[in-house]
Amino acid sequence: MKKIWDNLKISKQMLYFLLIITVIALISGSVFSIILDKTDQSLLKESLNTYILNIKQNNIDVFKSFFHLMLSESISILFIWLLGISIIGLPIIILLYFSNTFILGFSIGGLIVNYKFKGLLFSILSTFPHQLIYIGIYTILVAYALNLSLKLLNSIVFRKVLDFKKIINKYIVIGVFSLLAITLTISYETLILPNIIKLLFSVFKI
Repeated sequence: MKKIWDNLKISKQMLYFLLIITVIALISGSVFSIILDKTDQSLLKESLNTYILNIKQNNIDVFKSFFHLMLSESISILFIWLLGISIIGLPIIILLYFSNTFILGFSIGGLIVNYKFKGLLFSILSTFPHQLIYIGIYTILVAYALNLSLKLLNSIVFRKVLDFKKIINKYIVIGVFSLLAITLTISYETLILPNIIKLLFSVFKI
């Protein structure tokens, strides 16, 4: 366990950098959902209502949702992981991290705009638990991907020799950890969360 924990340590500077990006992305996504015009607001509300109705009527295929999310998130993780071993991946990794967090902010903003205080409570109770885990997983992965890209860039510019075998072994551990963690999170989101959401619907009468 100590060895695994040591592999997951991230520099404070990198954490602060990603925290700033996270806050900016969440605020930007929330604000964007609020300033949408009436037509887009109507489409957003219709989409939310359809999602709510499908959960209420048990019209969601749990296993299909699981495999769809698993495929999507696995590709995303693999893509970021591969970008980490390339110098040109730096801006793309940051953009992907920003966009993922932006979508979360947009979803929360949409719930608040359409359902007011009930939407705020609903988003806190149903969206945050697993989405915070998502952010945590991607934060660890992105931090190491950026760190590796910077090390490669530094070694090329200043002609420094890297112990690439040691670095890549550690990086593989991070990749495997990310995939396992995302699998557990998706399992919760597809198998357990719908039941929690249905309970919240009955409590908040959404």
